[in-house]
Amino acid sequence: MSDHYELIDSDGLLVIKVLIDTLDFYEISESANFLRTALKERSFPSVAWDLTAVEFIDSSVFGFFIETRNVITKNGSETAIVCRNKEVLNIIFMLKINEIIRVFPSLEAALQYLRSR
Repeated sequence: MSDHYELIDSDGLLVIKVLIDTLDFYEISESANFLRTALKERSFPSVAWDLTAVEFIDSSVFGFFIETRNVITKNGSETAIVCRNKEVLNIIFMLKINEIIRVFPSLEAALQYLRSR
């Protein structure tokens, strides 16, 4: 599953770039341990989840995002989501994820936000 993500360390922040177009229960179940380990090895830095390539996402993925966000927050860091896909954004807003995790249209904007925290 590690080939489905690109992990980019950027000035103490971590960008998790999703490289596949479908992010669903099966995918997150298969890759959750890999992603949790990546966060733990880096001492839970601020994270930007880059969903630019994602065209389909289901609600189970947001459960994982909230779980990791809670651990990251307890360690004094922040979480952001980068997304431009209208269908994915509709799900984010319908589930009110944007009230828990900030959502940005570009990676640059997300990183600027995370660096300012």
